[in-house]
Amino acid sequence: DHKTFTNQRAAVINLREVEEQFGRSIDGLIGIDLFLKHVVEIDYAAHLLKLYDPQSYIYSGKGQSVPLALRDAHFFVPATIDIPQRGEITGQFLVDTGGCMMTAILTTDFARRHTLPVPAQKTISDQSVSGLGGQTRLLVGRAASFRVGRAVFSAPLIYMSQDKGGALASSDYDGLIGTEILKRFKLIF
Repeated sequence: DHKTFTNQRAAVINLREVEEQFGRSIDGLIGIDLFLKHVVEIDYAAHLLKLYDPQSYIYSGKGQSVPLALRDAHFFVPATIDIPQRGEITGQFLVDTGGCMMTAILTTDFARRHTLPVPAQKTISDQSVSGLGGQTRLLVGRAASFRVGRAVFSAPLIYMSQDKGGALASSDYDGLIGTEILKRFKLIF
């Protein structure tokens, strides 16, 4: 089964610098338009991306539906992080389907509002991470758990942004969920 696209625009860019930043090969970047026009299924384990007609698509699996919000051309889901000595904190997390090869990154604003890391929390500084916006500064520590819907991840590494500007310093959202969590699922948007 295949789909032919007609009358479409595409940008061609050299992804060599992006591949160097992420430390892996990248076949391409997919924009929000594809997600707005189709039901998109991402199967990380099988390395497959499937597109369906939204008018005829009917889900028949046993998976769980998680509330998904579209804001400023990005998808967000509610997630809860449990930090020892702080408790459970819920926020709106950007779904990063391709770029972030981490579990979750908390924005600088979210970390500050919740006084993270807590004084007794062991962290290390990580300045090795780059994104499309350039270099970023993170503190890396462990949470007791991270939960999206019914899926709970025990003792995950959590990255806390220390950036003073850029996307990870934003107060518009609380963090992002990366592929280290997403790759464990078949995602359907």
